[in-house]
Amino acid sequence: MSDEVSVVNDPLDPKSVPRRRMGVKSSGGAFMMIAVIGAFVAIGGFLLNLERDPVVRIPTHVVPSPNAFDDYARAGQVMTDVNIANGLPHSIIYARVMSPLAQDRLLKAHSPTFAEIRIGLKHPYLSPPVRSASHRFADLYVDYQLTSLLEIRADREEAREEWAASAQTRLDAIQIGENIPRGGGVDHFNSGLGIVDSSQVSLAHIVNNLNLVETRQALSRLYEIDAAAQPLDQTLEEQKWILQSVLLEIFQKPDWREQLVPARRRSRKDVRMKVAIFLTSKRQVMDSYTHYMDDWIAGVRAHRPALSFRGAGSDPFLQGLTSNSQDIEMLTRYDENRTRGAFMEIQLALHVYELQHHSYPEALVALTPDLPNIPSDPFAYGQPLRYHKTGKSYRLYSVGPDGVDDGGEEIKTPTQTPGQWILDVHSQSKGDVVASMYF
Repeated sequence: MSDEVSVVNDPLDPKSVPRRRMGVKSSGGAFMMIAVIGAFVAIGGFLLNLERDPVVRIPTHVVPSPNAFDDYARAGQVMTDVNIANGLPHSIIYARVMSPLAQDRLLKAHSPTFAEIRIGLKHPYLSPPVRSASHRFADLYVDYQLTSLLEIRADREEAREEWAASAQTRLDAIQIGENIPRGGGVDHFNSGLGIVDSSQVSLAHIVNNLNLVETRQALSRLYEIDAAAQPLDQTLEEQKWILQSVLLEIFQKPDWREQLVPARRRSRKDVRMKVAIFLTSKRQVMDSYTHYMDDWIAGVRAHRPALSFRGAGSDPFLQGLTSNSQDIEMLTRYDENRTRGAFMEIQLALHVYELQHHSYPEALVALTPDLPNIPSDPFAYGQPLRYHKTGKSYRLYSVGPDGVDDGGEEIKTPTQTPGQWILDVHSQSKGDVVASMYF
């Protein structure tokens, strides 16, 4: 008998069935399918997240009642009605080229307009909140027309040597100009400062014609107007809320990126820039703008120098949002406006002193009976304005944007025309801001 054992494959014995490898291939395909689906889901989620609307809290202020804003709106309507009824130009600025006699007739016809303006000057002013891109600033045009009418009236009063009346009329214009930014953003800021600038200069030219009582009345009123002016940080905060509201509206449009990014940035051949623009989400845009504005607001409150503020940098969305809102020059212009207002207060107080003592004081502290708080230098927070008595006159100045006391040497900034120079103030100007530059 043979010892060999024959091996027979028993189909009923699991151990005898050859192993198959087909299951491994099938499992790999499933994993691949899951990975592809997961990738599509992740990409879809990422793209959806790019279009997800941000959530921001945008407050709205409550306007007073009565509100001078409404009074000036009525004055503007009266002004339009008077122009139509008398065949006068729709824009008051054309009246500046009229003859004195024609200007007098125009001013007489506008007696109802002046009555409405006087009502507004007695009430608090606050612009209604702007919370839509569709808002049209018609009120700014009306305010400009009203103050132009006041300037014409002040010019005619000055021509008749009615110095006190002319001073008060110019103060009316200054009050409206200082009120316009209240509750508004950068557009209101620019409009108001333009009115204040021209009215201050005009007032300064007639100060020496006022007697003691008239000068004190003008100083007291100007002091109150300046004290009620809206600080720049509030203007920037309102601007932030305005642009946040506008952003939320723009985000509802499919081409929101094209509307926010300047065309010059989108037209570049830099592929990385175009990809970065496409991959930026709505929330990133809103957060970037909000942080940018918050940094500006905090810097203004901390009285940081203008040149320490950061710009929009390479962020294409910030460049589109801030190009027409604020920059370093806006801060410089605000400081220049505050400086000129301080000069105006001090000039009036010095005139009061000179009328009483027949000379100017050795130091500004002597003005405190009529000027309770001597204004500090807006370009050097916490430091006094520079004042030097010079014989029978005086020299009054600020250290200017560079913060360096140059002994009263006036700023000279070159224009775009070679060989010509004008007095102007910019963030990088060298020299001092001197009262004689304006008055």
